[in-house]
Amino acid sequence: LKNTLLMTEDTLNNEFNNVKEITLNKISSLLKESKDDNVSATLVKVKNEIKGLDNTKKSYIRVRSLLEDLN
Repeated sequence: LKNTLLMTEDTLNNEFNNVKEITLNKISSLLKESKDDNVSATLVKVKNEIKGLDNTKKSYIRVRSLLEDLN
């Protein structure tokens, strides 16, 4: 958390885009594997929410936390 708070804007943008891309790829992979319509609907909702996030420290923390939970 401390490192995130100390990030410069350029570093934040780079790291956020990287984590966002990895997370979206992971969700897409889960969508392909899912046979449950409810799970798929939730994954699509989460994917769309991530796509709409701005490059902020709060969003970075949220997406990074989600990625850690997915792994």
